[in-house]
Amino acid sequence: MTKKITLEQKKELIQVHLVHEINMLGVALNLIEEEFTPKCEKFKESIIVDLYLTHARNLWMFFYGKHKKDYYAYAQHFMASNVDWNVVRPPISPWIKKISETVECYLSHLTYKRKKGKNTEWNLNELHQELITVSKVFLTHLDESLGKSELSAFLSIKSSQQKSL
Repeated sequence: MTKKITLEQKKELIQVHLVHEINMLGVALNLIEEEFTPKCEKFKESIIVDLYLTHARNLWMFFYGKHKKDYYAYAQHFMASNVDWNVVRPPISPWIKKISETVECYLSHLTYKRKKGKNTEWNLNELHQELITVSKVFLTHLDESLGKSELSAFLSIKSSQQKSL
């Protein structure tokens, strides 16, 4: 990175922004469970799927992505000094590899490869489970100075609240 990131900036990213991304996965998943009915309007369905996939993409880019800009945060930035995230993280699943381009096209809207369809075609439960799992692995290797206990408590609540679609 060209600019030194402070401990306070890292704490804010973990305790506020990462927690927000994980929380929004749960919010969207609950909305999908409650709102996808035969009477569900296309507009509402689209908003909910967009909401979920946007936050899922943000998380998998944080855990697995390789951005070209140095202002993006990566999981490695938050590891204890003796931990290489690329070694300890779970491997990215073939399923996430397969859908990552499809999700990009879906969220971009104006592409020739735009994905259409309902949540059942996305297999959001599998994606959700993979992101919660990698979040927990991240937590076990998180630098203690970054507020590990706050994120740990949050992930415990999210795991216990998870519902099955």
